[in-house]
Amino acid sequence: MEQLDKIIKETESFFYVDDIEVNKLSSELSEHMNNKLYFNPMPLKVHEGEKISENYSTKNLRQSFFNHCIFNGANYSDAGLAGSLFVASDFRECNLKNTNFQSCDFRECSFENIKEGLQYTRFSKSIFTNTVFNHCTFKGALMNDVIFTNCSFFDCNWTPVAIENTIFKNTLLQNVKFRSMNFEFSTFDNIKLDNVKLPFPTIPYIYNGLSYIVSTSDNIRITSAKRKEGLSIEEYLENLNKLCDFYKYTHNYFPLTNILICKNMNNEAFASLLNGINLAIELRRFRMLKNYCKQLKYINNITMHERQVLYKYILNKISKMKFQIFEYDNLNKYLPEVRQLLLDDLQEQKIEVSLSTNIDSSNIENLSVLVNVIELLLDGKCDYSIELRHNSPWDIFIPIFADPNSISFLISTISLVFSAIQTKIAVEQSLRDKNDQTIDYQTIKICKSKLKNNNIVIINLTINNNGDIMVK
Repeated sequence: MEQLDKIIKETESFFYVDDIEVNKLSSELSEHMNNKLYFNPMPLKVHEGEKISENYSTKNLRQSFFNHCIFNGANYSDAGLAGSLFVASDFRECNLKNTNFQSCDFRECSFENIKEGLQYTRFSKSIFTNTVFNHCTFKGALMNDVIFTNCSFFDCNWTPVAIENTIFKNTLLQNVKFRSMNFEFSTFDNIKLDNVKLPFPTIPYIYNGLSYIVSTSDNIRITSAKRKEGLSIEEYLENLNKLCDFYKYTHNYFPLTNILICKNMNNEAFASLLNGINLAIELRRFRMLKNYCKQLKYINNITMHERQVLYKYILNKISKMKFQIFEYDNLNKYLPEVRQLLLDDLQEQKIEVSLSTNIDSSNIENLSVLVNVIELLLDGKCDYSIELRHNSPWDIFIPIFADPNSISFLISTISLVFSAIQTKIAVEQSLRDKNDQTIDYQTIKICKSKLKNNNIVIINLTINNNGDIMVK
């Protein structure tokens, strides 16, 4: 890390351009552009407390920053605001038609009375926190891969809206009307609906959707062509067995798995998920691998070992297939996400341990000893995996998952074995006031002896505990 800081310092002068020069460059480059704001010399300017009502149609304003601003009647149609940050800002009766808000961050904002101005607006991959939409109409808007947290929608119309892979967390939708749309692969996480009709066919495609339907007392109905007022929850659930058999016959394993999860048929749900994964690989629908792996966390009692076995199962299936080059490109796009979902995406607290060693690439015996030490320390105490990074000498990466009460104990144990701390006094010191945990002194001694006897040196130990990084 010191070497990287040194590189930054040594090249500081290369990245410096003075104010006079940059303004001249901006002027000269802008001569080639109709959009004179494209080469903006202050792209990271923060707009603080401004009232904005001007016409910015078609302008490129990417990565802008707005804090406590009021957009009143402003025209941003066809404008580019991708990657921008909006904090405590209000949008009132604005024209946001076809505006590019992709990968934006909205915090404590509000959208009021925008009836025509949210047509084909692009919000994909954006994050909304504590944001309110009141009397707004979304028409053809894109909200794929969006995260809504602690948000509220009041008296809104969605006609239709693309919301694939969107997360609704602690979010209220009141008097919201959906038309010609679905919620495929979206997630309901402590959602609340009031006077809302959910589309009949889309509910089994929602993560946690059926569980919400079964347990909620919210005022909701489900659409039905047979009845204008829609179906009650009870009437909808009467169709669950029919849907289950239909999806069996059509090999549509994603909604089938969600139905089986809702019925607490965990073994059948896991089998359905496996069938879906196999079919996705055969049909080269690699994006579905991600969707099935995400589904796994809703099946009860799936262990880390079973997740590891499933990951190896997927890799083994793929290794036996022959793909065209473009199919490999598509596969490589989703495989890292599959790995993350299966091996990292757990509800337990996570720490990451990195060990830099003196073990040469050819010394497999010592590598085996080190892996044995790690297993001796961790087996039965947490869920973990070991990743060998062949950099010669070997680096070891260990993601560890455990309940929060065990994290401090694990950090202390790892530090005591792989750092210079050796005495029993140090052990007791490290665990002071943690009477609910006990440390195995004998195991610590055995592990340190194995390292010493085989001349295994840990050159660097890094423990990342939710961003709190400790380096020995």
